[in-house]
Amino acid sequence: MMAVHACEGQFLHGLVLALRPKVIVEIGTGQGVSLRHLCDAAESIEYGPATCCRNGLTMPTVFARKSCQIWSCDVLQERIDYAHRFCPEVNFVCGDAAILFAQMGDQAGLVFIDGDHKYAAVASDFDLSLARLDKRGVIVLHDADTDYHPDVRDFCRTRGIMVLPTPMGMGVYVK
Repeated sequence: MMAVHACEGQFLHGLVLALRPKVIVEIGTGQGVSLRHLCDAAESIEYGPATCCRNGLTMPTVFARKSCQIWSCDVLQERIDYAHRFCPEVNFVCGDAAILFAQMGDQAGLVFIDGDHKYAAVASDFDLSLARLDKRGVIVLHDADTDYHPDVRDFCRTRGIMVLPTPMGMGVYVK
């Protein structure tokens, strides 16, 4: 199993800060590396700004914090148990994307897909995610440009999904 590379984690972190999603979904908890990047970014999201008046001037003050929900699923409970130690605030689901989305009530602003890498599974994860994506949401597919997982690469090509040139390739779909 391959974890996200540092630059891919930085991309996810930046994407969370730029999108400021209310709900983040990760399909494929794995080793929890990408999840830690998502959680770290989500913790630093600031909503605001609040303002105050000083000497007749309106000035920005501390931003009001509001956490977003993070959901992650994996078919192996051991992976969830391992990741839970580092990201206890995450809503973990043992099962596939269909089970996760059945339990999740809201639309997702960001979905990161790094689960089963077979073409049919990638297509299913993507289509389920697309159905639950909010109007300005983004879906990112890991391993989109590697010989290790040609089905993910082929899926992105078939669907016309832009692939960023990261070490493993990051497919990016913007609604």
